[in-house]
Amino acid sequence: MRVQTPPKQIAAKRSPTALIAKIAFVSLTFTYLLAYALAGQMIVEPEPDAVNPSDSSGL
Repeated sequence: MRVQTPPKQIAAKRSPTALIAKIAFVSLTFTYLLAYALAGQMIVEPEPDAVNPSDSSGL
C-alpha cells in the first residue's frame, strides 16, 4: 500500500504542474499575439501616412 501511495502523490503533483504550465503557455502565447497585433497596428498606421506625403510629393 505504501508503494502505491507515492505514485498517487506524484500524480497529484504533476496535475497542478501541467495545469500551471498550460496556463503559462497560453498566457505567453496570448501576450505574444496581443503584442504582435499592437506592434502591427503601430507599424501599419505610420506607413499610409508616410506613403500619402510621398504621393503628394510625387505629384
